[in-house]
Amino acid sequence: RERLETIREVYPNDVEAGLALANVYERIAKLEKDVAFLVKSDQSITRVLELSGALQADRVEALALRGRNLKTMWRWDCEVFDTLAERRARATNQRLRDSYAAYRDAFQHDQNHFWSGLGAHQMGTILYDLSGTEVNAWRQSFDEDDQADAARVALKREIDLLGHAVRASVEADLSRQGKGSAGALWARV
Repeated sequence: RERLETIREVYPNDVEAGLALANVYERIAKLEKDVAFLVKSDQSITRVLELSGALQADRVEALALRGRNLKTMWRWDCEVFDTLAERRARATNQRLRDSYAAYRDAFQHDQNHFWSGLGAHQMGTILYDLSGTEVNAWRQSFDEDDQADAARVALKREIDLLGHAVRASVEADLSRQGKGSAGALWARV
């Protein structure tokens, strides 16, 4: 962390250092359960997104990292409740929606970035599942039940499309790199 912070101080436009620092801060935040490091991770992500020299691939990675950070915060929000019913009741919140949207946006910018697509599929599936529960913050977030129902149907359609797109993205990566290559490790996982 200290070395990356030094690099960023000397080279404030170093995209690679910014992305690495975002990852390091997020890992420290998880280890120490300290939201301050997650805030620093988000700040590093924002810096990368604001750099004019950042490549499209860097921007996609930054958007996916934003989704990951939101997912981490969402999980922390839910962990404080003792029962599964309480967790499920509180889990359908804006942070879950924002995490899904960030991952989805990243994948829409580059459908070869299967990791962001997988994150979008995961968070969208969770959101869809929770939107059908009896204690339903999903319905409460809409003015009318018809709007909630239409949004749920649209979400299901998006998730189904994402599933196919992510599968194709993973297969394309395996084809490009070779199924046995070290570079294809995450695609195989």
